[in-house]
Amino acid sequence: MVAMKIRDMKDNKSAGVDGIPPKLLLEIVEQISIPLATVFNLSLEEGIVPLEWKEANIIILFKKGSRNKSENYRPVSLTSVICKLLERLIKDHLVDFLVKNKLINPSQHGFFKARSCLTNMLCFLEDVTKWQDEGSPVDIIYLDLKKAFDKVPHQRLLLLSYSSVCYSSLSLLNIPSCPYIFLCENVFCTLFFYSVLPLL
Repeated sequence: MVAMKIRDMKDNKSAGVDGIPPKLLLEIVEQISIPLATVFNLSLEEGIVPLEWKEANIIILFKKGSRNKSENYRPVSLTSVICKLLERLIKDHLVDFLVKNKLINPSQHGFFKARSCLTNMLCFLEDVTKWQDEGSPVDIIYLDLKKAFDKVPHQRLLLLSYSSVCYSSLSLLNIPSCPYIFLCENVFCTLFFYSVLPLL
């Protein structure tokens, strides 16, 4: 499983703070997959993730518009490739469990294989067309929450999850603070944050 996920990686992606790029893992996939699987299993059993996997180099990318406005820039976190590998393995297992047990709402289109904004719009259009054919009145309200993910109360979400998930596994998500290294205009600085991404 680990070897397969490594082979799925793109070799042109950047390394995180640990300096390990996907290209290196791809070159030593046969030698590294079993040791990584052992580390991943131990990490999940003990509920501990190495702090280095939670650190990120953050680069600031210009999007568009005036370079003098901060909202025209977005931060990109360069996290550990090994941690991303673990995250993908966990995600695959979780999604597989949710699908097999029919726990995903059919209306869920975002972040789901073979579904997208387009499939969401097609389903919506089909419903609206059906209601109009039936002569039912249709009122539509569109909402777009700016930076919605940033507004999720992560600690509250974790507390709600403790009742149905192994505590040690969820403790992987908790750390007191984490250093982020910013690169902006070729100048580095280190800051500490209490709410960190990725969640693992």
